[in-house]
Amino acid sequence: MPPRLTRRRHEVDVLGQRRCSSGGKRTLWTSRSLFRGFGPVRIPKTMTRRPNFSMKNGTTRRVINEFRRIVSPIAKSTAGMSMVAALLTVSLSAGAASHSDRLSPAPDPPVGHVCTHTLVHDADGNVTPLLCSPTRFNVQAWRWYARNSSVPVLALPRRATLSDVEGALCRVQNSTAAMRYSEYQLARTYNNWRFSENPITLWETNGCG
Repeated sequence: MPPRLTRRRHEVDVLGQRRCSSGGKRTLWTSRSLFRGFGPVRIPKTMTRRPNFSMKNGTTRRVINEFRRIVSPIAKSTAGMSMVAALLTVSLSAGAASHSDRLSPAPDPPVGHVCTHTLVHDADGNVTPLLCSPTRFNVQAWRWYARNSSVPVLALPRRATLSDVEGALCRVQNSTAAMRYSEYQLARTYNNWRFSENPITLWETNGCG
């Protein structure tokens, strides 16, 4: 059995070991040696000393500086990407959202994307803007022209031919010539029409004879 301890403070550390310190000397008994009667196991003082994580320690300073050097570009790029993603989300929600629902009087859902923009009304009944980009049409403009009882161009299907568009432009309707041009621009973007010739040019040149 180890000798009787007097005026000593007993501490139990996280490893389940009992350490006794007295007069500047540090003696460590394991639980096994205490219960089996073996003598104390003396461990050098340097092995029981806590590591120095102070910034005054040169090794610690170098490790922290290296960590900052590696992490800083990642943090900056992550913040930049997050900012760009947030801006894109705001712009898409404000001006360009995909629209899968059919807009009356079109028989098919749109191919292009919709955008929402305040309308400016002209004296001849037209409105602007019609488009926000070559592939995005202003849904407010579409609804403005679609409010009329008969809008043949907007009612054409996605697979309409050049002849179908010419016929719709010539059909009897309430839309003026200027309004028919705007309606065709909306329908072309809505259905993603790609004709070899411009129906408006043919309509103005050949007329409706």
